[in-house]
Amino acid sequence: MYTDGQKQECGAGCNTYTWFNYLWSFGGEIFDESYHPVFNSPEGIEALQFYVDMLRYCSPEIMSLGCDQNTSLIQTGRVVAMIQDSDQLGFLEDPTMSQVVGKMAMAPLPRKRASHSMLGYWIISINADTPYKNEAYKYIEKISLALIIYANNLL
Repeated sequence: MYTDGQKQECGAGCNTYTWFNYLWSFGGEIFDESYHPVFNSPEGIEALQFYVDMLRYCSPEIMSLGCDQNTSLIQTGRVVAMIQDSDQLGFLEDPTMSQVVGKMAMAPLPRKRASHSMLGYWIISINADTPYKNEAYKYIEKISLALIIYANNLL
């Protein structure tokens, strides 16, 4: 996927990942029951137009950024809202790397018909042979904090 004729690569699938949320909230689907692509339905086109229209309010670099770069934009206060993975929340609440500690919250995604989002899970473990067990444990602590923050924001 390219943003223009210059063959600039889009950001690590973040644009597709984000657009799927809108596709579903507009009533569209990626595939039908026979696994034929149907994302170009009227609902899919409307969702894409909505997404493209929102790009006017984004930093010009957004099309070339990946997940970590997007998180950095929020950490520095350069952007105020974005769709982001919940595992990134811990990085927003870490005072050693974030200027927005205590200032961020979760909100439902914009929707047309019903709010949808990609939901998945990670199985996280520490390899018995890694020489970085302490670092791995600290990482698991950090993303676990993100889940606690998320749960507290829902209450």
